[in-house]
Amino acid sequence: MTYTITAHNAGPDDATGVTVTAQRSGGTLESGSSAECTDGAGGVVTCDVGALAAGPSAQSDLKLTLDSRTRGIGAARVARAPRTRRR
Repeated sequence: MTYTITAHNAGPDDATGVTVTAQRSGGTLESGSSAECTDGAGGVVTCDVGALAAGPSAQSDLKLTLDSRTRGIGAARVARAPRTRRR
C-alpha cells in the first residue's frame, strides 16, 4: 500500500528544515518510498523535505507492507525549523 503525504507552505515566508513525521501502526517501510524518508524507532517514519518556498507543496510517498492486523499510517505531522530573528 502506498500513502502520499503532502506538505504545503501557505506562506508568506519560505520555510527551512521542513520535516514530515508519520506514525505507522505496524507494517514495514519498503524500498520505493521517497528517498528522504527513513523508518525510525517505534514506527515513526521521518521525511526530510528541507526547504519549502512559500506557495508550493512537497509530496512524500510511503510504501508499506501490511498484514491483516496492520492499520497503516495513523497520523502525520509537518514541522519546520524554528524561525531565526533578523537584526
